[in-house]
Amino acid sequence: IMFDWAFLFNKPFLYMIQDINKEVLDISDIDGPIWRYEIMKKIYMLEVRQPIGTFYVGRMSADDVIAISKVSRREGRDGHQRQLKEKRAKEIALYCQDPDATFPTPVILSVDKDDFVLEDSPIPELSCFSYHENSKIAEILDGQHRIAGIMKSDNRNFDLPVVVMFNLKEEQKAYVFSTINGN
Repeated sequence: IMFDWAFLFNKPFLYMIQDINKEVLDISDIDGPIWRYEIMKKIYMLEVRQPIGTFYVGRMSADDVIAISKVSRREGRDGHQRQLKEKRAKEIALYCQDPDATFPTPVILSVDKDDFVLEDSPIPELSCFSYHENSKIAEILDGQHRIAGIMKSDNRNFDLPVVVMFNLKEEQKAYVFSTINGN
């Protein structure tokens, strides 16, 4: 949990808050006002090195991916994603209702390294990152229709494989998108 200087609560109204691990933290002994807090989520990821560079593979809930991601659609010279095909998103939303629905391929996200903070990991083989849970910090490079379909669905009870690539320039994002969708 991280506190910042934007005022939200006075001390009498908030004595305990819950962190992402569902542990109750007693903050009743803090003097003065309680400042706005933002919950930092953690994700453990496997580092993968390939010719394009290093990226990370992990798992996130569909709701977490939705909460932090956005799409940069092609408009003139900007963006790399095609326009969303509503029909495809609706088909995926319907598919989400299937008891055997599965999404085994990763959603590929581009994230600024400052928004995904590397922390010490208790598991030597995995990297641990923390991020603000409700900030649009990730750009979807591949998977926009899956995410749009899941958003439209009544069933968001999915864990999704994710690939996180850091600090990509616009031309690198376009290259990754075209390579994935062209092969």
